[in-house]
Amino acid sequence: MEKKKNVLAFMDVETTGLSAFYDDRICEIGIVRTSGRKVLSKFESLVNPGRPVSFGALAVHNISDAMLADAPSFSDLSGKIMEMLEGAVVVCHNSMFDLSFLAHELELCGIEMPDFETADTLRIARRYFDFPSNSLGNICDYLGVEMDARHRALADAEATFQIFLHMRSALESKGMSDVKKLFTPMPDLNVAMLRKRIVTIPPVLEEALKNKSKISIRYISASGTETARVVQPLQVINRQDSMYLVAYCDLRSGERTFRLDRIVEMKII
Repeated sequence: MEKKKNVLAFMDVETTGLSAFYDDRICEIGIVRTSGRKVLSKFESLVNPGRPVSFGALAVHNISDAMLADAPSFSDLSGKIMEMLEGAVVVCHNSMFDLSFLAHELELCGIEMPDFETADTLRIARRYFDFPSNSLGNICDYLGVEMDARHRALADAEATFQIFLHMRSALESKGMSDVKKLFTPMPDLNVAMLRKRIVTIPPVLEEALKNKSKISIRYISASGTETARVVQPLQVINRQDSMYLVAYCDLRSGERTFRLDRIVEMKII
């Protein structure tokens, strides 16, 4: 087997919603196993999640319930997935999101979460670079990295591989001689805690909250009515059923609460 430090597995998952904490599930997975600049193998598959895809998730990746009806379950794919990740540093963009879903799926299969070393291109971007935006797509645009299909698992995993190569080269040119500094151990959490503790929010919303920026959103109400709004995000709150954005809404001239998985588009103004 290849030496662990030389093998990286770039992974991306598409999901039915924002958090495994609310029992959202993986609906597509893509993995690119590499050594240096060489691609050793690739794997991609739709995954039947056993539950509907939320409005917000569908708007992002366009993976419908009909597309997933005949897909294999995660349990069916778990052997191949673990083979692709074995002995590698697992690299994701916003790794805690992907790893929390991986932990949840493995827990449901009765498989122990391996003690991976990880690298997170989102964390690297925030720590060492000053991109206009740290979303995967915007970093790719900034660096001139082409993406075959945004918000599809294998395309995003391949894009993460390419931006990692750019980042590593840039940091080496600035004197970082040991790329291992970019790697971190798996968080010291058991599987259940990894799944339940991580309630991630979209990077666009995270940036808007940090910079106190307004965002434009398209929102689908519980009745199915879609509206376009400009809002000033104030905070994200967790309730028993889902996550919600509390924001000042220009359309209603007041504070409103929006269920995150019903926001189908979000852009910083």
